[in-house]
Amino acid sequence: FGAGVIVLASLIWSLALIHIRRHRWHSEVLDLLPWQLAAGLVVLTPVALWGEDPAAIHWTPGFVLLLLVSGPLASGLCVAGLVSASRALPAVSLSLMSMAVPAVGIVASTLAIGESPSATDLAGFAAIAAGIAVVSVADLRRRSIS
Repeated sequence: FGAGVIVLASLIWSLALIHIRRHRWHSEVLDLLPWQLAAGLVVLTPVALWGEDPAAIHWTPGFVLLLLVSGPLASGLCVAGLVSASRALPAVSLSLMSMAVPAVGIVASTLAIGESPSATDLAGFAAIAAGIAVVSVADLRRRSIS
């Protein structure tokens, strides 16, 4: 099931990238951000409440702060940045560079709370770094030839 969800997410990511590149935009990305956040809230709130027992949620100030930071700030602004980058960067470069997001998350958790990356994490970091390096060198060569 997990592998299927990952494949489905990759397919949706590809379709979203194609849409972002081919759609004729009439507004700026930041103008659309509140609508994107509202749509996500409407769709994901019932899913979250279905998957969790609402009585088990402890509405502490820290929890509310995390919701506010991870929702509008982290997710919303990051999606806006990603859409803007999708318009400007080659699709392969953008896709590979976005693979660095999990690596940054694991490094941040190592620094913030002392978690240790596993051997699998380190192998994943190496694969991501190698992919980014290969694509970056190819992009540089293509630009220098042009």
